[in-house]
Amino acid sequence: MTAISGFLIYFGSTSDRDLEGDYFNAQTDFDLTSRRELSLYFEHGMDSVIGRRRIGRGLITPQREGLWIDAQAVPELPARIWNSLMAMAHEGELGFSSGAPAHLVEREEGWIKRWPLIDASLTATPAEPRCIANVNPAKALSARAERLQRDYVHHLRAINETRLWLLEKAHAY
Repeated sequence: MTAISGFLIYFGSTSDRDLEGDYFNAQTDFDLTSRRELSLYFEHGMDSVIGRRRIGRGLITPQREGLWIDAQAVPELPARIWNSLMAMAHEGELGFSSGAPAHLVEREEGWIKRWPLIDASLTATPAEPRCIANVNPAKALSARAERLQRDYVHHLRAINETRLWLLEKAHAY
């Protein structure tokens, strides 16, 4: 079956956050000491059709920009399900999202300090739009993926402009 790849986690900064207002960076503790393989789900196991069924396995590779995942379907998954997901990914409709147990996550002012990875998901609504799932990673981003990135940058600029406006108003009083 076809493999799928992309950034599971894209590193950001205080001025480069995801749609939730958070960011990971190279100092984030992902608890990946020796375990680099993750189970892959669809919509974090919350899809009404696929449910909590594991759809694949992915191998994590740390890179300068974030954590890259190369994933393939598990043998017990019906080919029609995987092929449908690959068709969606080919159209730029899926991204990657990571999962961590909430009681072990640590945040500091938007920076995710600790995020012990336990799984990966393909999702239509990634918190980080740059985490596009690619059926062929060498292929340029689709028009939809480019639109998502433009929208994301526009969203970040609007947030930053609002923050600056609020700071100016706070200093005026």
